[in-house]
Amino acid sequence: MRQVAWKNVARGQGMQVKQFVDYVDNKVWLDWDMFYGFSVEEKLSRLCYCVLQLSKSGNPFGLKIPGIKIPPNSGKAHKNKLLQALAMYGSD
Repeated sequence: MRQVAWKNVARGQGMQVKQFVDYVDNKVWLDWDMFYGFSVEEKLSRLCYCVLQLSKSGNPFGLKIPGIKIPPNSGKAHKNKLLQALAMYGSD
């Protein structure tokens, strides 16, 4: 009853319902801190798995690991860039 457009009803325009939209950023970030308590190798493994799974969806996602922040994007080149960043983590 709270979502009924009462002004429209009063004007004789019939019973209508208000719809509310919440605009949310649909970009996903894979963050190093998502895996608190895991070893470095476990974090890298899980992040790699997430990259592979998310790349199948085609939705943009980014990566935040210590010293590296790659903004959300999608596509094969982006997936390879993220996987390379994970593979090279800790090497100088």
